[in-house]
Amino acid sequence: MNMFVSMVALLLAAVGFFAYDQYSSEQALVQTLSAQAQIIGDNSISALLFDDPQSATKTLYALKNAPNIASAGLLTPDGHIFSHYVRESEQEGFQVPLLGIGETEAHWFGHSHLLLARAIVSDGKEIGIVYVRANRSAFQSRVERYLLTALVSCL
Repeated sequence: MNMFVSMVALLLAAVGFFAYDQYSSEQALVQTLSAQAQIIGDNSISALLFDDPQSATKTLYALKNAPNIASAGLLTPDGHIFSHYVRESEQEGFQVPLLGIGETEAHWFGHSHLLLARAIVSDGKEIGIVYVRANRSAFQSRVERYLLTALVSCL
């Protein structure tokens, strides 16, 4: 009976650790994407103000060095695509939700991706929206490793 209670306690502790680890990892990814979106937005202000999508595309292509970024783009305040970047191995084909009134940033978790949108503001006026879409393959790999480790430890 003591062994059964110990196994249940150990299992509950492992589930709690796993849930906390997933939550903190997702929050860290949101913070990282938020910082990247802010940098891209700040560097794209002049491109938006002077209607220069080619310059904005060059700014977005800096994200090619971030392996988890699947795509990114700049939208006009009314939601039209101004410029975008898509990693070669990814497919674009999703709708970027617009920010609500008064919102400066929002994020949405999907099964395989995290999408973050952030308003680009110049002189107190919203001039565009930057979105960054990151894949969550690292999280899926982590889940698989946890499950494999749990299975091996049970045997």
